[in-house]
Amino acid sequence: MKRLAPLIVAALAVVATAGFSEVFQSWSFLLAASSAALGATAVAMVGRHFGLGPGERLAVSVLAFAGVGVAVVGRGFAG
Repeated sequence: MKRLAPLIVAALAVVATAGFSEVFQSWSFLLAASSAALGATAVAMVGRHFGLGPGERLAVSVLAFAGVGVAVVGRGFAG
C-alpha cells in the first residue's frame, strides 16, 4: 500500500483540479495541473526508490519543478 500512496495522491490531485472546471472558461488548465501533479509524483517515487536523503530530495524537487514548469509553459499547456 505504501507504493500506491503517491499514485493515489496524484489521482486525487487531478480529480480535485477537475473540480475547478466551473471557475475557468476552458479545460486547458487541467492538462497543466495534471502534468504538475504527475511530475511531482514521479519525483517522489524516484527519490524513494533511490533512497535519497531529505536534502537530495529537495534539490531534485527544485530541479524537477523548474523542468516540468518549463515543459508545461513552453508547450502551451498553461492556456
